[in-house]
Amino acid sequence: MPTELIRHFDPVAVGSGDGTTQADAYTTLADLISAEQKDLVAADEDLIILMHSGEDLGSGTLTIGSSWITGPAHRIIFRSAAGLHTITSSNGTRTVRSYTNFVHSE
Repeated sequence: MPTELIRHFDPVAVGSGDGTTQADAYTTLADLISAEQKDLVAADEDLIILMHSGEDLGSGTLTIGSSWITGPAHRIIFRSAAGLHTITSSNGTRTVRSYTNFVHSE
């Protein structure tokens, strides 16, 4: 079972922006995805992104670049910090197709 690497996203955070706590959360998903990119298979990790936002983040494209290496057991998981919704991307094209109160993407 992979280790969970937990990072926080909160658009109103005012801390260091390294994602290690809610106060220090990344304020954009694009910054989080870019800064944390790695080979999750080699690291034996799942990246858990805790979403600390109850607002609709709108539509658009979130690109998870080719520097990310994922697999069926090593995923990028978007999760509501309140535990209400989970979005998982583990397919070869790394496309998230889910609709919740927290993320709308295609």
